[in-house]
Amino acid sequence: FLRAAFFQDNWGAMLGGALDSGALYYAIAADRAWAQVATVDIGKTAARLLLEGFAKPSAGVPGTSPTTRVVELAGPQDLTLTETAAIFSKVGGKPVNAVSIPTEAMRDALVGMSASPEVAAMYAEMAGAISDGRIAFRGPPERGPVTLEQRLGELRA
Repeated sequence: FLRAAFFQDNWGAMLGGALDSGALYYAIAADRAWAQVATVDIGKTAARLLLEGFAKPSAGVPGTSPTTRVVELAGPQDLTLTETAAIFSKVGGKPVNAVSIPTEAMRDALVGMSASPEVAAMYAEMAGAISDGRIAFRGPPERGPVTLEQRLGELRA
């Protein structure tokens, strides 16, 4: 199994609005660091794992069978919402402040942008689970090399 962290690429759709408004709204506590990874790192890791085959079980991942291989994947560093907003500022050349919002506000905003209520609820649930620590790796993750700054720069180009 390949367990990837929050996709850095999700921020791409929010970059323009955050730069225009000067605020990055998300339903995660501003000081809570969480793992984020670029989809290109996920693809490269998945390809490598397929080529390796079932070479080694995941003895180091608690809660997994010794015959099941689990690779947990994150980017180079975990980031807070405040650090993420600072990277938005750096990439966009404008100040962006982190604004932590309630999960209900995130859900309602997504519905207001034409997401289905079910999809909006799932995104809000994910954000809430990250914020309160219910989503976390079981062991130390592999780290992909692509930084959030690099990925946002690519998405902005």
